[in-house]
Amino acid sequence: MTTAPTMRRRKLGAELRRLRLAAGLTMKDAAKVLRSTESKVSRMENGHVPFRQMDIEDLLDLYGIKDAAVRAELIDLVQDTRAVGWWHTYSDAVPQDFELYLGLEAGASKVSAFTCGPIEGLLQTPAYAAVLIRGASPSASDDEVDRRVRLRLERQKRLTGASPPHLWAIMDEAVLRRPIGGADVFRDQLRHLVRCAERPNITVQVLPFGRGWHPAVGKSFTILGLPEDVSSDVVYVEEVGSSLYVEKPDATARYKRMLDELIVMSLPPDESVRMIKTMSEE
Repeated sequence: MTTAPTMRRRKLGAELRRLRLAAGLTMKDAAKVLRSTESKVSRMENGHVPFRQMDIEDLLDLYGIKDAAVRAELIDLVQDTRAVGWWHTYSDAVPQDFELYLGLEAGASKVSAFTCGPIEGLLQTPAYAAVLIRGASPSASDDEVDRRVRLRLERQKRLTGASPPHLWAIMDEAVLRRPIGGADVFRDQLRHLVRCAERPNITVQVLPFGRGWHPAVGKSFTILGLPEDVSSDVVYVEEVGSSLYVEKPDATARYKRMLDELIVMSLPPDESVRMIKTMSEE
């Protein structure tokens, strides 16, 4: 479903790219009509910037789109892109570079994540999340920490809502050997992982130490599978103090191949869950 504003922008951008290519025109041609740059056209087609109705009308004229119904549908989509996402109410708790991720995650049909650090955010308990958030922001007040925890819990609601995405979470064994928050908090977190893995739309795997080297040593990344009518998938790589979004098909393909290797190297889902359950009882 393309309900999130981010998805609507990407859907409109993808349609503009399709119409431009069908008309045999280049980004330079489009930029000339908009009295702008090819860079802006690229950002529009990737859904990275707000749309102006006047710009869309000028592009539709350039692309030879005269059908009133088609034009009206795209103009209506421009209005839809101006809506705000559910996370807007948490704007004080959302880093600016993470807003894009929230929009992509909200519209993704599949989320595939490999982590060698903390447990995947969509699978965290409130207590575990609070420890992580406080550790990352020692000066944050109790209210600020609580807001960020609630934001994380709001994200998790989509996993149990209507038409939930499939979450495929692969964790390095090191993630399960680091008792963040102390014994009680971490035990509850492991038990929560086991319960989450029982849901039909959640797959959990563990990559054991015994496998040795693997293609993602020291890396954590998330592949956001987007609807076909929106655009290609996006890979999110969180860096220290920044975030990287990988969108070029050849680059995302490399991450998908890496994920496939990790799936094969990891314990099967049933064995992974048994391992997590055993660790929670130790």
